[in-house]
Amino acid sequence: MSLKGARWPRSIVNCEVMCLNCDVDQQSTEFNPDKKLSDLIRKILPVFIAFGRKDLSILGTSQEHPKLRVRDGLIYRLQAVLYNIHDLAAHQAEALKYMKDHFPHSMKQGEDWWINRARIQFYLFDNLIFNAVSAFDYLGCALGLLYLNKPKFKWNSLVKCARDHGNRFSSTEQARLILQWHAEWVDELFGYRSEVIHFSPDSAKSGTSLQSKGDQTMLSFYVEAPERLRKILPLLIDDQNPYLGQTAMQIVARLFLCCEQSFDCVNSEVLPYWKNVEKDLIHEYKMKHPIVNGKSE
Repeated sequence: MSLKGARWPRSIVNCEVMCLNCDVDQQSTEFNPDKKLSDLIRKILPVFIAFGRKDLSILGTSQEHPKLRVRDGLIYRLQAVLYNIHDLAAHQAEALKYMKDHFPHSMKQGEDWWINRARIQFYLFDNLIFNAVSAFDYLGCALGLLYLNKPKFKWNSLVKCARDHGNRFSSTEQARLILQWHAEWVDELFGYRSEVIHFSPDSAKSGTSLQSKGDQTMLSFYVEAPERLRKILPLLIDDQNPYLGQTAMQIVARLFLCCEQSFDCVNSEVLPYWKNVEKDLIHEYKMKHPIVNGKSE
């Protein structure tokens, strides 16, 4: 999965470098996470509007329909990831602004001061990892409902189902993509999240620099990509830009792309089976809420 266009956009952050006396607004903005998520939500909403349309009237209130809980949960988690990338970017921009506004005093700050700034970025990066992994579980719930009528079907359950050739789902394009993503990077991301949240935080190099290029003075505050993550998931690391922010952007870009392709599959594969799924949901609801004297209990 090539994501060469996934860069720190200027609309989010001034990257790792700030120029004291030049125009720095020159970086590619091919990947815009705000626009990407907006487009993704527009792709997700029609799917859930169409799915289960008939049985909404039977359920009484729309909030009771499992599709709405699944839909809203997935969108919530994707929005949390977007918030995390903005939060991380804002902290980097704040550090660069401080360097520029308080130059040259800012370059004389003690090492501990800058280490603490880097550590805060790691706090924020950890949050992004946690939400990204959670988003895959929410995606699993969405696909579990849409394909299998199982609204509490987390990512690893979906992977097992995709591997099981004894069911119809394993022969779908969706199953093929899930196994591909899981092998390429999602499984390692789950493992990394587990290691960080349960055992020990990751670490990386960070620092500041001052360079002069002709009449331009370039200030730099950088935090490199996490060391353990670089070893287990090198495809997330851009050799030309091996920094924490760029790695975070790669994770967001890949997550959004997986969701986009998943719902493309839903649109092409699930439609023929929706009537049967709706019938099952209606039957299940009627069994749990029998009608007595014209009223549902």
